[in-house]
Amino acid sequence: MSFAVFCNLFGAGILTLFVPLLTKGLGHAKTANPTGQSRTLALFAGLNALAFILIFFLVPETAGAMLGTEQGSLNYISLEELNYIFGVKTREHMKYQVETVVPWAWHYYVLRRPEDRQNNSPELLYTWVRSRTETQQQQSQQQQSQQQQSQQQEKMEQQPESV
Repeated sequence: MSFAVFCNLFGAGILTLFVPLLTKGLGHAKTANPTGQSRTLALFAGLNALAFILIFFLVPETAGAMLGTEQGSLNYISLEELNYIFGVKTREHMKYQVETVVPWAWHYYVLRRPEDRQNNSPELLYTWVRSRTETQQQQSQQQQSQQQQSQQQEKMEQQPESV
């Protein structure tokens, strides 16, 4: 936590030092706004737009996926499931965003047609629920096979040895 506070305050200090110089450097005396404030605003707005685009295409969705300490908690996700989420190749994630999420968002939020409003979410590329279900099935199969083996051993021990 203290490192996060340090990074936040360090970044604020850097901005405090450089924004006045940047504002003065972007201003021109011949314009109506000689201080360059609107150009500085445009620069930061452009950087925010670029950050949004990069995050949209390069960072996988982990909404609701937080490391929890107990399996029953609402936001529990295991390290194996996080590995599953981040195991999807970036190229495949970008293709999914362009071919699935963008058209869905366009139809759902912009066009707002009734037939498009029936589908409340786009088709999922990956989900830790599917991974968790598969893991639980494997664990239950292992438990069943262990129980069968232990029952067979008990039967063999109970049978009298014939000599």
